[in-house]
Amino acid sequence: MRFVSTFVLCISAILKRLIIAFLVSSLWFAGTSADCLPAASESKESVPFVLTRSDIHYGEKQVQQMLRDRPAMANYVKEGDAVWLWAARQFAGESTSSRYAWEAHPKFQHQRLRHACHEWPHDGHSGWLTVENRDDDQLGGESMWNSIVFELLNIRNDRQFRDLCSRVYRGGPISKAAFTKQVANIEYQTTYGVIDFYYRLWYPTLTKKGIAPKESIWSVHPRYVTFDEWFDWCAVHDPAYLTMYGEAYDRLMEASEYSESSRKNCSDRGAESEFMAF
Repeated sequence: MRFVSTFVLCISAILKRLIIAFLVSSLWFAGTSADCLPAASESKESVPFVLTRSDIHYGEKQVQQMLRDRPAMANYVKEGDAVWLWAARQFAGESTSSRYAWEAHPKFQHQRLRHACHEWPHDGHSGWLTVENRDDDQLGGESMWNSIVFELLNIRNDRQFRDLCSRVYRGGPISKAAFTKQVANIEYQTTYGVIDFYYRLWYPTLTKKGIAPKESIWSVHPRYVTFDEWFDWCAVHDPAYLTMYGEAYDRLMEASEYSESSRKNCSDRGAESEFMAF
């Protein structure tokens, strides 16, 4: 989730509709672990996953559909542009080794869904990403690109999100305040990847087209020097963002109170996983 977006957890049929928040938009990989938590794949940013032609074709299809569903985004990026190709490769799994799908209308909507979010792959299903439709906004196209870029970078953090949720679910020693702060810190660090993307790909792509990028949308000049400064600002001026993660913690704690036997009975395939995106 963009400072948000969008967090995946497998639990029993009793909690079929369990929603967990994080970037967090944000948690994501195929397969189910021994304790009923879908495992997240390792993300190796320094060694990109080698994509097949099939993977690349898949990623291209996701970007094509995204631009059809969010036409204002197509005013900035066309097929074959560096930004377009980068996005296709992220959907294809270059940085995560797992495919993600574009979802114009996710199967669920959390009341605090903001801007964008994603869900990690699980049980043989692809993860997905979405960005809210801001076509009516004059700068909506660029704003949506900013949000989806954040999510395409944020999916690299799936393992960290999954591990944090797993600690809470297993009754590990982590408080709600610590969980909230750690999830927020992961997403905060992702914003620096967005700034790098702006200078490396976004700015060159748009200036070649004669379009002036809006630096304010990309927050290329952060007002806060440290995470703690930003976190304190959010606590006062944007508490809903932090509250969302606190709600995820509460739901995970609720899930952990159910019997060990029901939590471990992942062989009951009637117990479909439900997700919240970080």
